[in-house]
This record gives sequence, structure tokens and C-alpha cells, in this order.
Amino acid sequence: MTTLRGPVLGIESSGARSAVALARGEELIRESAREGTNHNEVLLELVDEVLAATGTGLDELAGIGVTVGPGMFTSLRVGIAIALGLALPRDIPLKAVGTLPALAETCRPTRRVLALLDARRGQVYCGLYDSGRALVEPCVIAPDRVGELLREAGGAGLPVAPAGSGVELCREALAGADAIDTGVRFPCAFAVAVLARAGIEREGADRPEDLYPRYLRRTDAEVNRERREDNA
Repeated sequence: MTTLRGPVLGIESSGARSAVALARGEELIRESAREGTNHNEVLLELVDEVLAATGTGLDELAGIGVTVGPGMFTSLRVGIAIALGLALPRDIPLKAVGTLPALAETCRPTRRVLALLDARRGQVYCGLYDSGRALVEPCVIAPDRVGELLREAGGAGLPVAPAGSGVELCREALAGADAIDTGVRFPCAFAVAVLARAGIEREGADRPEDLYPRYLRRTDAEVNRERREDNA
């Protein structure tokens, strides 16, 4: 098992917000975030801002973590590209971090978190976590199936804390559950850094080719291409 001595950089770009954080262990050193989807313009500025404010050089980083999805197609690709661009020339260990586990981690010390992200097309990305342990692995479902998912996970009647951009879509399905909204709508970059450190120490760094977007379903481009081929 590896022990990382230096700080870890967390990069979060899965949705309509860019965020970067620097953490040492489970201690937040600095975090900066901006609203909007112009990640390609903002993320490197945030990296520079966080490192400059803490007097940290890139060569001092013990690792870099980045959210890999599910999330917005272009946003995820931008975050991953920046993480690779920073890490590879300096041989900094990399770690892919799931957006839903990062969302659950953001809600700590809340234990039982129902992570919900708006997946468009009348669906939500969903995962259920208890103290960071996945009770329901990330999946994509219709909002009206969330109550059923909780029952199948053996959680009927147990309190649950919904979080994420998909909460509003699931209000009706959660009406009969003991659900207390966390108010959290985005994963924080600090959570990404914490999970990246834990992952690297537990199982080692990821290979560069392991950093790719996890969409949980086909992208719009893939669906449209299939339709064109069917109509050809």
C-alpha cells in the first residue's frame, strides 16, 4: 500500500461548474470554483489560482484526480485532457474518480446518500452510498424508478439524503421515502482529491488510457450516427 506524502490536486468538470482543489490527506488546503460550462477557458486558470495561492508547484503534487463521469460529454473530456496534460510530462500519479461517488463524498458526514444527476432525455444517473460504500452501483434510470431502486437495495423505510442536479426530477418518486435533501447539487473538487488519494494509496495510480469518460449510456452522437446508418 502506497502512502502519498505530498498534496493531491482534484479537478471537477462533470457539469455546469468548474472546480479545482488542493488537499493534503483529508485536509482541504484551497478550493476554487466558477459557474458555467466554459471549462476549457476556466479550469487551467483555477489550477493556476489554487497553486499560486498555496505556493505549490506542479512538481510537488503527489497525485491528480479528475472526475470521469457520468456527466456532460464535452465537460468531462476537457477535465480529463487537462489532468493528463498536467500529469504526464511530470510523471504525477493519476486517478479517475466517478462523479457519483464524488457527489456522495461531498455530502460527508452524511452517511446514506442518494446521488442523482440529471442525465437528460427524462432520465437520471443514480447511485446509493453508505459512508462511501456503494449500495447501488452507478446506473441510469427513469426518475419514477428511484423509489423502486431504494426498495430493491433494502433501503425502504431507512433515511436517505438525496444530492445532485437530478433531485428535483425525483421529488415525486421520493415523496414516500424518509428523504432529507442535502442541498448539494455538484461534487466538490475537494472530494475528488480525497477519493483520488485514497484510490492511489489503495490500488495504485491509473494508466493514462484508463482516464476516459464514463457515460453509462450511448452519447447523442452515437445515437444520431446509428440513426443515419439505419436510414442509409
